[in-house]
Amino acid sequence: MEALRYLPYLSAEGWIITSSVSFKNIPNYPEDNAIAEELAARKHVITFDVETLASENKMPKCANVILLGAAAQYLKILSAEELREAVQRIFAPKGQEVVDMNLKAFDLGLATIPR
Repeated sequence: MEALRYLPYLSAEGWIITSSVSFKNIPNYPEDNAIAEELAARKHVITFDVETLASENKMPKCANVILLGAAAQYLKILSAEELREAVQRIFAPKGQEVVDMNLKAFDLGLATIPR
């Protein structure tokens, strides 16, 4: 649903890279098939089960960083290396172990979606 919320701001050539599993955090959440239909009507959409990927790699709290890595190759304003540097800076106050886990998550996302 979050992917759909910002569609008015997405260019016709923009990409949607999102989880294939809905995070239903409100009582009147749209039906999964309605979301899937809306996404299917878009030109550039990639969905994958990021939560399972994060869990299988023992980093369940890193799903968003995996998504960032997956989206990195489609962003025109920042390179993947600039994003990796930002991940490192953002998580640095939490210690090197957290930095390393999030860099691994970013790289996992980057490798998940072939261009």
